[in-house]
Amino acid sequence: MKKHQIAIKLDRAAAALAGTDMYDNIIVDVNPSTLTDRQRKALASLKLERILLPDGREEYLPIINLPGLGRVDDIPILLEEVARLEEEKAAIRERAIEEAVKVQTQRILDCDPSDLILSRNGIFTSKLGDSWFWPLQNMDEVRARVLQDPRVATLAQKVSAEIERLNMEEKARRAAEKVAREKEEKAAKERREKQLKEWVLQYGTESQRKRFSRGMLPEQEIIDGIRDKAFRALDGFLRHQKITADEVINAASGQLDDELLAYAKVDFLAVDETECDEALFSALERIEEAIRAEHPDAKCTLRRHTGWIKGYPDAPAITRHSVRVELTVGELRLSREYAAD
Repeated sequence: MKKHQIAIKLDRAAAALAGTDMYDNIIVDVNPSTLTDRQRKALASLKLERILLPDGREEYLPIINLPGLGRVDDIPILLEEVARLEEEKAAIRERAIEEAVKVQTQRILDCDPSDLILSRNGIFTSKLGDSWFWPLQNMDEVRARVLQDPRVATLAQKVSAEIERLNMEEKARRAAEKVAREKEEKAAKERREKQLKEWVLQYGTESQRKRFSRGMLPEQEIIDGIRDKAFRALDGFLRHQKITADEVINAASGQLDDELLAYAKVDFLAVDETECDEALFSALERIEEAIRAEHPDAKCTLRRHTGWIKGYPDAPAITRHSVRVELTVGELRLSREYAAD
């Protein structure tokens, strides 16, 4: 069995003034049987600290660490002081909690129920969670006491009822939107299938009609035919030719040696052009005028395409311009790019 031992920390300056020959941690025995209930509670409340014992071992012991302590008086007297300080701290803490409860209670009561509802991504929740009370000290206790107030509890019930109603409405709205979306997707699919069928029957070749009747005509072939017909007003314009890796490497062959070019990696980038010269703008206008004669809502965009050798900024890059034409035919969104240089 072990004796009750505690450490008492003596302040160096206070010990010198008190005429105590030793300072820092003093180890003493304690007999709880000789203490009052108040003193025993103070003893039990002492924090443990790792203490170096006289024999060189280290052990966790309860420690009395009173400010300005210079000598070891009667242990019960020290424990009484510990109890007094703990009670003082507890009283300060209680006053702080009571003040926080008062402030937060009034803050909540000043709110309309709608002010206490948080909406995030279509989900409604109460604001009276941890975030309302953060970063108050003793947050959990303050929150518990505030929510126990009958006035706050009544308001919280109203908030909960409103949240339940809002979430049910949101759930119903989303369900209705889903039904409507699925209905529209189904209708769009049926319109698309009808559009493709009508095109084959009206414009398809004999082979296409035969293959379609047997379910063997690729859908992409039909779309390509619709695209050709939609863009026939631009048949007189050259189509845009994408920059190839070989073009970029060949352009750099005079500046980089063959060994580097053999392992060169080519990057590409295409962006909408924000400014242009007269020639490019003229090309954009001619294409716009031609396509909008048949498709007034067609969208034309001047684009800049660049290809370069990655890691060699001084190597020549290739730049090419195009006009991207986008239009809608029935259920199909179609696009093509034409040369602008």
